[in-house]
Amino acid sequence: MSKSLGNGIDPLELIDKYGADALRFSLTINIAPGSDTRFSKEKLESCRNFCNKLWNASRFVIMNIKKGDELDVIPSRLNVADKWILTRLNSVIKEVTINLNKYDFGVAAAKLYDFTWSEFCDWYIEVSKTSLYSNDENQRKHAISMLTYVLTTILKLLHPIIPFITEEIYSKYHKKGDAIMVQDWPSFNRKYNYYKEEKAFEDMIELVTSIRNTRASMNVVPSKKIHIQVLTASNDLFKKFETYLDKLAGVESVKYIGSAEEADKGAIALVTSLAQVYIPMGELVDPAKEKERLEKELAQAEGDIAHSENLLKNPSFVARAPQKVIDTEKAKLEAAQDKYKKIKEQLDALK
Repeated sequence: MSKSLGNGIDPLELIDKYGADALRFSLTINIAPGSDTRFSKEKLESCRNFCNKLWNASRFVIMNIKKGDELDVIPSRLNVADKWILTRLNSVIKEVTINLNKYDFGVAAAKLYDFTWSEFCDWYIEVSKTSLYSNDENQRKHAISMLTYVLTTILKLLHPIIPFITEEIYSKYHKKGDAIMVQDWPSFNRKYNYYKEEKAFEDMIELVTSIRNTRASMNVVPSKKIHIQVLTASNDLFKKFETYLDKLAGVESVKYIGSAEEADKGAIALVTSLAQVYIPMGELVDPAKEKERLEKELAQAEGDIAHSENLLKNPSFVARAPQKVIDTEKAKLEAAQDKYKKIKEQLDALK
């Protein structure tokens, strides 16, 4: 094989290091109509990581399959998470098929990358774990049926781009000789468009992300469970997500309130599309210790601000320092001021 990628890059060495599928995917995802395809090592590493993600997610699904499980079949009764993933999958099938027919290979690859990594692996598999680990055998079978259906559809859509890994994964849970390359291409089906549930689940994702960010900003350990107070227009809808909140955001219990005045004083308020959620400060941190920690950080931020301001007010520094150094110092000052403002807000919330 010739060194066709330029700059002395040997495709055989890249295949040996990253795998043929990762190389194929990276070249495909870089395709833009009317432009030359550029080789990117960063994109190649990203696609190698994607192949690893797909492999590990598939391995997780396959190891939960038991003898007698019905695979690749959509159950008759669906929960809100099922309806969300089916709606999203239906949309991806339609868009990717259109993109491939228009020879927009890069766009098709990018959509499959995002859907597989973010929606299937990061969200749907995670919410399915509650059912997979349930003592209710019907729930476990339901989860496996849905997971294998979505996984198989993803493998079919990815097969033209990364044929080796998709064929290998497919063979792990289908009978010998039943190759993926001879299966029917997935087709769009209006029956599996559940726009109401799609919106509701997206709102739940927004809420979980908000709770996670709040926990992270206050250095709350992942193992710590919290209790939340919820103000929402539909308690029934929110109750459908309670088990997911436990798994995804460490929420141990939910208390429904009728107005903001009923929330604990000093609670952190999270306003999302799904609901207004209040987290009592004591659920996250020891107020006294948190105040002490924040005051130390505030003092450090004040020192950083004073240091940068003194430098930038010094005529000698401004006259002699390169513009790049001055710009860096200005950026440090802005970052310190922003940090000071945020810490001050957190301190005020503790009062």
